[in-house]
Amino acid sequence: MASLADCCAPGTIIVDKFMPVAEDVSLRVITFSPAVDYKNPIIFIIPGWISTVEGCKTMLSDFTRDHTVIYMETREKPSAKISKYSDLGVEKIGEDIAAVIHKNNLLETEYILLGSSLGATGIIEGYHLFDSRPKCLIMIGPNAAFGFTFLAKIIIRVCPVSLYQFAKPFIKWYMKKNYLDVGADPDQYKNYSDLLNDIEPRRVKRSALANFDYTVWQRLSDIDCPALILGGSSDVMHNPLNVELIVKEMKDVQYIDLEINSRTHGQEAIDIMRSFMDLGEAKV
Repeated sequence: MASLADCCAPGTIIVDKFMPVAEDVSLRVITFSPAVDYKNPIIFIIPGWISTVEGCKTMLSDFTRDHTVIYMETREKPSAKISKYSDLGVEKIGEDIAAVIHKNNLLETEYILLGSSLGATGIIEGYHLFDSRPKCLIMIGPNAAFGFTFLAKIIIRVCPVSLYQFAKPFIKWYMKKNYLDVGADPDQYKNYSDLLNDIEPRRVKRSALANFDYTVWQRLSDIDCPALILGGSSDVMHNPLNVELIVKEMKDVQYIDLEINSRTHGQEAIDIMRSFMDLGEAKV
């Protein structure tokens, strides 16, 4: 496992702490600050479901050269301090994002929200609660819904957590067969397979159960700042048709199709994000 210093630009100042966001929830919030203050907007990153900080290494290494970056690990992550009664639904993740914005005193248009997958959906869900309006949103593969198949729902409901290690090979096979296009993006399967080796299965099960019936459609009209959405037309896991429907429902949005999941998280995507942040126009 890489250290935090390995995930950011040389000389970055790192503050790694737990932040209370609700009565029964404290989240790991990492702040990366360049040694020199470039007076650029703060970038607040909310990663995807079961994603790790190491998975954002390329992005963090680039952005921390000249931006302060706040990275929040969501409440289904092993790091989160929660109770057995804590709600792990997207609605609560939206509230957590709002709480971190408030506690960090992020001012109107002086920060940028960047979310991937579940993190992007949490941004949309929580937007109406934010104290201040961000300069812009950047969202990678936002989930309109969580698309569990009927069989997947049954497995998640009935499979005891204690059997996870035995069920893991089947889960990987089922994910590969139903949610991934391995031919188009072999790296995506490897990434998700590695993540499944390290998850906290009890929390992931609770999170999945909490989001079975969630949809984002009722929240899209809340968004009133410029947005960039990056998607992948071959990224079955993130339902590209739903991503396109999200784009159609939003007011001030630019959409770039990078075809596969791996490209949406690589240097090409970062360059597009920077053009959008700096110029207001996503340039490929």
